[in-house]
Amino acid sequence: MVPGAAWALRTAVGGCRRGILSHFSTIRHFKKHCNASMESPQLLLLDNHSSHLSFQGIEFCRANGIVLLSFPPHCSHKLQPLDRSVYGPLKRYINSTIDFWLKMAHPGRTITIYNLPSIVATALPAAATPANMSGFRCTGIWPLDPHIFQDMDFSPAFVTDRPAPTITGEPATPAVLGWSPAASMEPRELGGGSASSPTDNES
Repeated sequence: MVPGAAWALRTAVGGCRRGILSHFSTIRHFKKHCNASMESPQLLLLDNHSSHLSFQGIEFCRANGIVLLSFPPHCSHKLQPLDRSVYGPLKRYINSTIDFWLKMAHPGRTITIYNLPSIVATALPAAATPANMSGFRCTGIWPLDPHIFQDMDFSPAFVTDRPAPTITGEPATPAVLGWSPAASMEPRELGGGSASSPTDNES
């Protein structure tokens, strides 16, 4: 944990409105237990979910010395401490536990929802260890390391980092190309019967 940090948490969101209300309750809980004030401001890191961007919550933070810092979009796999230190390893341990369950412990059987608690109970202790609690370090948040990511870490974004194409002339829409969904369907899909060629209607 970051020195001086109180705790980290992640709340489940069921619907946007419920998520906003749940997050506002979390912010008030954060203020109470971190003693945030204008004289002693506290930093709150967010994962850029839309439920965190309520006007009520932002105004509350401004008035109570809570500094909001939101991760950029599509960066939680690199910057979210829990994703890096706990959830990532947990996913891998769950997958390996499932493989063992299917291939070794219960060959020929399928997993049901009733088996999941025991699978997670096996995987979680292996993932949530003191050695894995380095989320702030491996993300470069604390100790601050602005050079922790290399150029290759940004390479997936290069796919969309390109100039907008220049469109000349008529866009190649389906209508322009003379295509319609009905034209691509088999005669039986259109209501049965056999297909007729253009010459069948000529006499």
